[in-house]
Amino acid sequence: MSGSETPSDPSSGPSIRRAHMATFPARAESLPQAVASLAPQVDELHLVLNEHDGVPEWLDRHPNVIPVLPERDVKALGKFYPRPGADDRVFLVDDDLIYAPDYCDVLEAEARRLGWEGRVFGVHGSILAERRILFWTRRRRLFHYAKPLRHSLYVDQLGTGTMLVLGRDLPAHDELPGGETMADARYARWCHDHGLDRVAVARRRGLIRTIRVEGPSIYSRHNAHLPPRLVEEQARFAGQSPRIGKRVEPLGASGPQGLAPS
Repeated sequence: MSGSETPSDPSSGPSIRRAHMATFPARAESLPQAVASLAPQVDELHLVLNEHDGVPEWLDRHPNVIPVLPERDVKALGKFYPRPGADDRVFLVDDDLIYAPDYCDVLEAEARRLGWEGRVFGVHGSILAERRILFWTRRRRLFHYAKPLRHSLYVDQLGTGTMLVLGRDLPAHDELPGGETMADARYARWCHDHGLDRVAVARRRGLIRTIRVEGPSIYSRHNAHLPPRLVEEQARFAGQSPRIGKRVEPLGASGPQGLAPS
């Protein structure tokens, strides 16, 4: 870990590397695997326990995990529930994914290489529109988290289970009203409204692996059939930037884009 480093303004004091994860009881089998893959990589892992009456005893094995019992079920917006410092490097993560041992290092190295200012970073990205005309879900350009990506690209939307942002660029959960079941789109719109480009980072294959789980997910329950409210939300930001789909260059540089770590 590199908890004493500061990613932006050194005068603002030290920052930490932290992860934010939200879960619910149906993920009881996958959660320990996800936590075990991430806890060694961060200074703090803030775990929001939706629909829980107490804290699972097995979390004692991870002293840097900070459990949070919210007053209500905030669903995926639990990732936005804990409040970081402005210069903290915040990894937004999911409870049904296994992250490679160098996952945080890879994302942070690419963010530092490209430059933090005006950008948020992620592994799972989508281009949702062309000339401001929304694609149907099956036609979107998806850069899946399990697949390699040779160059970092500007995208419309990032998956909030695969992101790295500075604390100053992470809104509180109550700044994303209605985002409980469409956090990816709601946060992408917030980023668009606040002048933050979404960057799908260059990476090797297999940086993240899926844990197969039984039962419904937020996606299968609410978004698999492209509900009108999701389309309306995406229409507010998709295709609005001329940079979408283009390679991301380091800030202040015009040289060729580097390749993903191998």
